[in-house]
Amino acid sequence: MITLFRKFFQSKLGIGITLAFLGLIALAFASSDVANTGSFGGIAGGETVAEVGGTSIDTSELRAAAEIAYNSARRENPNLTMQEFIAGGGLEGALDNLIQRAAISEYGRKHGIIASERLIDSELAQIPAFAGLDGNFSREAFEQALRQQGLTEKMVRDDLRQALVIRQLLAPAQIASSFPEELAFRYTTLLRESRRGKIATIPSSAFAPEADPSDKQLTDFYAKNRARFTIPERRVIRYARFGADSIGEIAAPTPEEIRARYEADAEQYRAKEQRTITQLIAPTEAGANAILAKVRSGQTLAAAAQGTGLSPSEQTTERDAYASASSAAVARAVFEGNEGQTVGPVRSPLGWHIVAIDDVTRTEGRSLAQVRDEIVAALTEQKRREALNQFAEDVEDGFASGSTLADVAGELGVEVEQTRPALASGVIYGSQERVPELLEPVLTTVAAMEEDSDPILAEIVPGEEFLIFDVAQFDEAAPPPLAQIKARVTAAWKLDRGAAAAKEAADKVLAAVRNGKDLDEAIADIETTLPPVDDINLARQALTARQQRVPPPLALMFAMAEGTIKKLEAPSNAGWFVVLLDEIIPGEVDRDDPAIAQARTELGRVAGQEFAEQLDKAIQKEVGVTRNDNAIRAVVEELTGQGR
Repeated sequence: MITLFRKFFQSKLGIGITLAFLGLIALAFASSDVANTGSFGGIAGGETVAEVGGTSIDTSELRAAAEIAYNSARRENPNLTMQEFIAGGGLEGALDNLIQRAAISEYGRKHGIIASERLIDSELAQIPAFAGLDGNFSREAFEQALRQQGLTEKMVRDDLRQALVIRQLLAPAQIASSFPEELAFRYTTLLRESRRGKIATIPSSAFAPEADPSDKQLTDFYAKNRARFTIPERRVIRYARFGADSIGEIAAPTPEEIRARYEADAEQYRAKEQRTITQLIAPTEAGANAILAKVRSGQTLAAAAQGTGLSPSEQTTERDAYASASSAAVARAVFEGNEGQTVGPVRSPLGWHIVAIDDVTRTEGRSLAQVRDEIVAALTEQKRREALNQFAEDVEDGFASGSTLADVAGELGVEVEQTRPALASGVIYGSQERVPELLEPVLTTVAAMEEDSDPILAEIVPGEEFLIFDVAQFDEAAPPPLAQIKARVTAAWKLDRGAAAAKEAADKVLAAVRNGKDLDEAIADIETTLPPVDDINLARQALTARQQRVPPPLALMFAMAEGTIKKLEAPSNAGWFVVLLDEIIPGEVDRDDPAIAQARTELGRVAGQEFAEQLDKAIQKEVGVTRNDNAIRAVVEELTGQGR
């Protein structure tokens, strides 16, 4: 890895990405956002958005968390605006997650629930980003990853400590949650039911007027609906690319450096034994023995655990790491057992372990002579990276001293290019073209930059090709002049009028059917050509098996009472649906149907999640949470540009 963004990670954009990196670490264990702790003044001071017990969450933390969530949402919807994100509850969700993490940490400290340094070491060792060439934890890889992201080891360890406390508190609420068999039976019966009815579609286009609106009608309509025609923000990206040949010759590693590296990485070259295991942790010894008895009779751990709310997990580990994550007694039983053997139950602070030893892999130790070539290659790569790192710092120092992208490009002897105005998705506005392919990886970063942002240096091909870029022109999201989109606004006006008439028609059909008329007849009585009524005869199981989103009228039909009729507005002003449910045909399920046990297990997991959510709410209530609406509103104004 290469440290290219030292200065970048001091910017507002860089802080957001830094927090996202920490959030990814925590996500593996218990949560989805990042919260730092500390005091930043009282609620009245305006800096704090929430007080959680003795912990303050300030405006910068909320802003960073909201930007992380917003950028994540834009990967699904590149044209999403910050205003739409906040209106959809995005910022509120980010704040809720920050409060959750802070509250659980406070509760853990209050009741002596902590994460030891050894447990944190064990978790760090399992993060792929920190693994060396042999797949094991590498101190060098760890430190390089931190440098690349602009983090300190303390930041990462503190975030892991917080996430591990969350896991210790919430995980026990989820495990071993069982669901009553009778309710599972009823649920399975519900899944097998079928519904028979009809769906009528009344499109707005069928009622849209043919004549164009008057100028006054069009102007008034546009004035009331300007937000519907807003053009997303556009940026002109200026950029220049160059290769690693700018750094010159790389000195070969000396014998002293080679030996020092071998001694520093002695752990990596020692003889070791890894075991792949399948593990299940039961909360009680009796429960563990019952599961183990089924395993002894020939069942797999997964099969033996069915109906208990528990599920086994697989991992490959070494003795010390496994002992840190469980206990010395559990590790001794597992690493003294033979391949193919199932050991347990053995107790740890987490519960009673039943462990199947799936595979044993032993690796012989390697001498300096055996690994010399490998070390030379690694040291050469490190020297090349350090040279690139220094080169990157020189480029950034140039930007910090006031150099422009053009100045740096001139010193490098490369050409400066720029795009036409582009949307955040990379599409050139007003065309089907996209920005050049080399800009695709930096689009998310560009989307957060403005015209006065400093240039940024990025890798295109790691260690080989680089890119410097900035925003030459920034056009905020805004509705264009009416004259530019008159045809589009005219079409929207017609559809809007058609939608109002379609609603009236849907109300007439609804009333006619409720007065005893057949749905087909009621549709035929409308003095407009409409699509034929769809006859529906569908099982709920077929509906839930769909890979794509269930159509809204079908979802409504499966939520209605038998013999009722309802109307439903179609998305995007497209019209209305009239849904009639004639009959509900109950499902038939035998008492020994395997689907009941499967439903019981799945519903047990859902129940466990709800138990954890209730515990989370109770913890927040005990700790005490106070929100500062004024500070939250200030963050909203800053993110949406209202405060400019």
